[in-house]
Amino acid sequence: MTLPGEHCFDLLEWKFPVGEGSPPETVFELGFSRLCITSDDLAGLHQQLTETGHDVWSPPVRPGNEAEDLTGREYFLCSDPDGTSLQFVRGDSTRLAGVNVNCSDLERSRHFYCDVLGLEAQHRFTSADPQPVEGFGAEDMLSWDAWRIGGSDGDSGQFTLDLVEWKSPKAGRSAQRRANELGIFRMALLTDDIDRDYAALLNAEITCFPPPVALEMGPGLPSDLRALFFLDPDGTCVELIESPRTDQST
Repeated sequence: MTLPGEHCFDLLEWKFPVGEGSPPETVFELGFSRLCITSDDLAGLHQQLTETGHDVWSPPVRPGNEAEDLTGREYFLCSDPDGTSLQFVRGDSTRLAGVNVNCSDLERSRHFYCDVLGLEAQHRFTSADPQPVEGFGAEDMLSWDAWRIGGSDGDSGQFTLDLVEWKSPKAGRSAQRRANELGIFRMALLTDDIDRDYAALLNAEITCFPPPVALEMGPGLPSDLRALFFLDPDGTCVELIESPRTDQST
């Protein structure tokens, strides 16, 4: 299984049942916390979002010392029109860079994503003591333990997954969400053999629902995709997609 390489996300408006509920109220709740997007004009983007009336949480912040491990380069956070948290980070291009997933037990989640799903842990970031971190909408000092999954120093354009266990404040609320609930519902991984991976997930006692199924994407879109849905240890929804096989003979 691999993280997606095309850096895309799906915007979905539910017609039936209609979209309802709300995204997590803070970036400290269990499950999907925030999408990370890099920008090569962070100041200009901040100005544009502010002038057009979007919910921008703070001016661009320059992290320092240990906080840099959690947030990376200069950044700011903003809510999208439905309240989903976005983190914009200074980069050399504008692209979708990754997603943050809050977990209740970092080692349990690392085992699930790396040992069971086969993703690669790259860096561990831990705050030795609670410290101030600007721009996250918290008045108290923050402390955390985190793993960055995927990506590498040699490939700055690769999509990454950050697993974060908040020590202070403690993460709350179940991560399991309904498909039509506003906010981030699932993260898709890619595979070249969904039946093999389905058997491996069952062998690891991971509950899948249902077995792999064909996806009907509509006119003009691939018709031979297959997908599988399951939950991580905190109830965060993961989707596995088998890409269409291409004929290698010419």
